This record gives sequence, C-alpha cells and structure tokens, in this order.
Amino acid sequence: MKIHTDEKENYKKDIELKDKFIKESLEKIADIEANMGMVIEGVSTTKVAYELAQMLKIDMPIVNAIYHVIYEGAEIKDSIIQLMRREGRPENEYIIEIKGKN
Repeated sequence: MKIHTDEKENYKKDIELKDKFIKESLEKIADIEANMGMVIEGVSTTKVAYELAQMLKIDMPIVNAIYHVIYEGAEIKDSIIQLMRREGRPENEYIIEIKGKN
C-alpha cells in the first residue's frame, strides 16, 4: 500500500503533536501532584523499579523505556520502536534468592 506524501506528512505531524503533548504533560507531573496533594500512580514506582533493576543488574526493557521517557525526556515513539525491535528472550531467566527464604 502506497501512502501519498501529504498523508505521510500528516501522520508525522500527528505523531509529533502527540509526543509533544505527552512530554509537556509529563513535565507537569510534579506540579499536578503538588496541587492534588497526592502522587500520580506509577510515576514513583517506575523510578523505584528502574533503580532496583539497575542495582540487581536485571534487564527490564519496558521499565527502562518508561523511566527514560518520564525522567530523561526520551521520545516516546523512539522508545516504542526500540522495544519492538528487541530480540525475544525467555521471561524466566532471572531467579532471585532472598536470604532466609527457601
């Protein structure tokens, strides 16, 4: 299927506008949380999950992508493309032993 140049440009502009809106929204998270008097679910959890994965040297690509979008301004579209291009792997490759538990 061939997409005309105008359609490609419109699609590209639409994606850019959505990315801009989401990025601007994420920049306002701290302000929104301050005004609401409560946290936005998932934002602080993303940071903790990312830091824990780094500490334990566990690869968590979705958490990494979300963290980079929220805290480092990564482009959402690029993050999704990188995730989709990853090579598949088994989901159960990590087993964490907790001291005192069998």
